[in-house]
Amino acid sequence: MSGTHVTWTGNLTRDPEVRFSKNGNAWATFALAIDHYVPNAKSDVETTFVNVKVLNSELASNVAESLKKGNRVSVAGQIKVESWSDKEGHPRTSMVLVASDVAVSLKWAIASPRPAGKPSSTVPATQPSTPVAPAAASAGTQNAAPF
Repeated sequence: MSGTHVTWTGNLTRDPEVRFSKNGNAWATFALAIDHYVPNAKSDVETTFVNVKVLNSELASNVAESLKKGNRVSVAGQIKVESWSDKEGHPRTSMVLVASDVAVSLKWAIASPRPAGKPSSTVPATQPSTPVAPAAASAGTQNAAPF
């Protein structure tokens, strides 16, 4: 894939939308709001909105199942310019980020990764507050360190 490779982090402005190609492969779209901090500007923050396309079928399915509007993600991919004609026949162009990978940002969230297509595990979300020492193997080792 040719083009400029970038990694941008921002928040989804809408839930991912899945579509299917003529041969049945899934692909997804969503929009990303990227804040840029500009010192001494009117508001100190400028926001850029970028349309994202996920053309890899497996990644598209995982994105649609995992992400929702407002989630903060990092998207790696290539910038492309798409051209088309509107209803009146006027030429139009827009920039789109074609994603090669999408990752949840852990800056303001907690994630529980699991292999795609696998049910969630039943591991408790929290651990006991005090450690539990293993039982001594014999009466003579009760004062021995547990490791």
